[in-house]
Amino acid sequence: HGNSTSSTIKTTIDNWYKTTTLETDAATKALVSQDQIFCNDRSATTSSSGTPGEISGSMSTSTTYYYGAYVRLITNKSPQLKCPTESDKFTSRKSSIGNKALTYPVGLITADEVAMAGGVYPTSNSTYYLYTKQSYWSGSPYYFVSRGNAFEFFVDSSGMLTYSIYYTNGVRPVISLSSKAKLSGSGTYNDVYTVVGGNSTEDTSSGKSFDTVFAANDTDIFSENGLRYEGKDPNNYICLDNKTSGACSSSSLLFRIIGLFDEDTSSDGTNSNGTKKLLKVIDTNNYGGTSGKYWNSAGTNNWSTASLKTELNGTYLTTLLGTSNVNSKLSSGIANAKWHLGGTNDANYNTLTAEGVYNEERNTSAIYSDNPSSIYAKIGLMYPSDYGYATMGGTTTNRAECRSQALWNWSDSSYNDCPNNNWLYTSQSNFVNDGEWLLSPVFSCSNRAAILFLTGFVHMRGRYDVDGKMFGIRPTFYLDSSVLKIEGTGDGTKDNAYRIG
Repeated sequence: HGNSTSSTIKTTIDNWYKTTTLETDAATKALVSQDQIFCNDRSATTSSSGTPGEISGSMSTSTTYYYGAYVRLITNKSPQLKCPTESDKFTSRKSSIGNKALTYPVGLITADEVAMAGGVYPTSNSTYYLYTKQSYWSGSPYYFVSRGNAFEFFVDSSGMLTYSIYYTNGVRPVISLSSKAKLSGSGTYNDVYTVVGGNSTEDTSSGKSFDTVFAANDTDIFSENGLRYEGKDPNNYICLDNKTSGACSSSSLLFRIIGLFDEDTSSDGTNSNGTKKLLKVIDTNNYGGTSGKYWNSAGTNNWSTASLKTELNGTYLTTLLGTSNVNSKLSSGIANAKWHLGGTNDANYNTLTAEGVYNEERNTSAIYSDNPSSIYAKIGLMYPSDYGYATMGGTTTNRAECRSQALWNWSDSSYNDCPNNNWLYTSQSNFVNDGEWLLSPVFSCSNRAAILFLTGFVHMRGRYDVDGKMFGIRPTFYLDSSVLKIEGTGDGTKDNAYRIG
C-alpha cells in the first residue's frame, strides 16, 4: 500500500532490462515506447461485488480488501484496458503521461490482458497464446487479507488465471514498441515479426503493413475469399518505383491491386515455406502489345511448361526489374507463390459463379490427365474468379445478382451492369482479338484455357486452342508482406499511387 518501496520483482526486471540492447543501444532504445502505462490497479473495496474506489487512511489488517481486477475478473467477468486510478498508472520517468515512477519502460502484463487473451479463473486453458506450460506473475493485485497476504494474479502451468503470494513464479517482462518502429514478417511461427528500424520522428503515413492499409471496409474492399478491391474504378493503383508519392516514374511500373490474400509460398519453387499475406497486383499494361500472345505455343494446357508462363517468369520479369527507377526491394519482394490450376469442364463451364469457379480453381481433381494441380512461380495471370469478384454491380443488376450469375452470362444485356461496374473489365483498354487470356486450364481437354472476352463474359470452355489465337495479356503477381510495406503518402489514385518500401 503505497509507492515508497519497489517490489522484488520490479527490481529484478530493472536489473535485467538495463543490461539489454533495449537500454544500451541508442537505435534500439529509440524504438521502445516511453509512454506505455503499466497498470498496477490497487483501487479497492471491502465488498467482492462492489465497485472499487480509493480507500483513504491506513488499511486494517482485520479487513479483506478486494482490488479492482478481482471485482472485474472474478465477480463481473468484465476485463478492461483502462487504468482507473492515476497513481497506479506506472510509466517511465521520461514519459509525458502517468506517474513517471519507473526508471525503465518495462513492466508486467495485467490480469485483464490475460483474461482478454483467454485466461480465466478457475479453468485451465492450453489453447491461447499466453499459455507456456509454466507459471508467471501478472502485475495485478488480487486481494489483501492481512500483513504478508497481499495476493497477486498469475498464470499457472495449466494456463489458468489464478492467484497466490506464496509461490515462486516466472517473470515475463513486457515492453511496448513505439509507433516509430517498422516491422517485417507476417507474425507466423516460421516468419516472426522482426523490428527492422524506424524513424526518429513519427510518420504515420509510412512503413505500414499491407493488412493495416488494405482492410475490409465494405466500400471498395470486401472480404470474399480474400480481401478484394471491387467496383468500377476504385483507388487501387500501386507504383513500384523508388518514390514515395506523386505520379509514377514509368507507366511500366504502374499496377493495380486485386487484393490481399493468404497464400502458400516457396523459396525453392518446389517445397512449401508456409502461408503468407500476399498483395496481388496486375499490370496496367498489355504485355501482348497489339498482336497478343499465345497461352502456350506448344498447344497443351499444362501451365507449368507453357510458353507464356516461361516468358512471363523470364523476359517479362527481367525487363520489369531492369526498368529505370524501379524500387530496389522489388526483386526480393515478388513472392514465389502457389498458382492453382484447377479448371472447368464441359458440364459446368457455363454455370459457375465467381465463388463456383474459385472453388474449381482450387479443386485438385479438376485437372486434365497428368497436368499439375498447382505450381510455384513468381508471375502468372489473373484467375477467372478474380474477375468475377471485382464487380460491384449497378442499378439494374446489383452486386448480389452479379454474384449469383454464371460468368458465362455476363454478356447478356440483362447483366451488363456486372462487367460495366468491374474495374478489371473497364481498365482493359486493349482486348487483342477481342479477348484476354486468363490462368485457368480447361480440365476436360488438353488444349484450352479460360478467356475473358470483349463483351464482358468469361468463356471457361476456351473456344480457342491455347495456340490457336493470340489474346491480350496482363501479367499478375504477389508482393510479399514479409519483405515489403506501404511507404509514403500515396492514396491509391492513379496520380498518387501507393508506394512500397
